[in-house]
Amino acid sequence: MSGKVLAQRYEEMARGQSERLVPMIQEVMVEARVAFDQLSAIGVTRGPGAFTGVRIGLSTARGLGLALGIPVIGVTCFEVYVAALAGDQRAGHPVLVLLEAKRKDVFVQGFDGDGHPLFEPASVLPDDLAAFLHRFLPERPRVWLGDAAARVAEICPDAVAEARVLPPADVRADAAVIASLAAQRSFEGVPTARPLYLRPPDVTLSHA
Repeated sequence: MSGKVLAQRYEEMARGQSERLVPMIQEVMVEARVAFDQLSAIGVTRGPGAFTGVRIGLSTARGLGLALGIPVIGVTCFEVYVAALAGDQRAGHPVLVLLEAKRKDVFVQGFDGDGHPLFEPASVLPDDLAAFLHRFLPERPRVWLGDAAARVAEICPDAVAEARVLPPADVRADAAVIASLAAQRSFEGVPTARPLYLRPPDVTLSHA
């Protein structure tokens, strides 16, 4: 396992992910000159994120894994952002990842300077973030990242203090990072990747 990226795709999309995902996978396989039966495992994010988006990604990955008889390695979006962050940007200090929940709240998880989680992922309102961090982080994070970091920093400047807020363009959670994380994990006895939801779906079935 050389760790070399043979091919990758990244597209910003507001909608149409379900129609585009499988063609993108096929394009990557052709460019990499790798057959599906040569794959050893599939890496996929399991959330948190939009309910539909998480389901699309996981169901596609699990379908491929089942058809090929290979494990599907799930990683959280928090882990991907931290792995994409260069070591000198962490500088041995805690890191806070903030992801958009598409509502008033944000998804939050903190990591130490070595990339180990400091608390479980949570859904937090920006106004409650300072108290939340005081409770769960012994040392204030020096770096904030994720697609919600800049918005939250504007809402609650006291919480960000002297931390550096990285714009989304500086640290991108792309497929190459996901593949690298998955490749570092054991492929033996891996449980089926399950979605990470930090709140219930916005739409539920009626039982009337």
